[in-house]
Amino acid sequence: RGQPRWRTTADMRVLGRQVAKLHQLPTDWYDPFRDQLKHELFPGLYSSTPDACHVWWYACRTEFMFDEELMADEEWKRSFFRPLFIPLSKAGGRLVTCHGDLHAGNFVSLAEGAAMEDGKLLFIDLEFAHVSNAASDLGYVCFHYEDMPDKDKDLEGREPPEAMRRAFLESYLEVMEENPTKEDVDTLYIDACLGACGHHFGLCGHQNVFG
Repeated sequence: RGQPRWRTTADMRVLGRQVAKLHQLPTDWYDPFRDQLKHELFPGLYSSTPDACHVWWYACRTEFMFDEELMADEEWKRSFFRPLFIPLSKAGGRLVTCHGDLHAGNFVSLAEGAAMEDGKLLFIDLEFAHVSNAASDLGYVCFHYEDMPDKDKDLEGREPPEAMRRAFLESYLEVMEENPTKEDVDTLYIDACLGACGHHFGLCGHQNVFG
């Protein structure tokens, strides 16, 4: 038992199925929080932000993410507090309950040797849980800079990152949709790439905004 490591496409398939289960949870739990953010806590920031937007990840820790000077910059708000892209796939554009911080440190395996096994993988640390499009969470898994598939490329038994990402997305689609095609996986891959851009480690994340 403990923190698992992702080294094979089989591991990523387990992760894809587990994330799909998470994304099948109800989303209405977030409605009162979103309303409070829009109308009470930060009306100048979130009042016009659509539900499917990368910004709701940042809303989990608004005052930590953005300083007062930045929040007063109207030009910046108009450019950042709107969707960066419209997902091409039905799966990527679906409004889901997002974990928001799906890196290896937030996984616990109950399997022998901390293996990646169906039904024995738990997600912890829900600080960044929110509701947005699925592409945001999927992009986090595929491209978070501190994690596999990109990290530890020389780890013994590691399969190529490209194959691991595709296995993750394919297994996710097998749960969320019937009989996904290669084209379906390709399209969701594009959505995941673009979804990653809006995170703090992405091209358009707040670290880049701050320069």
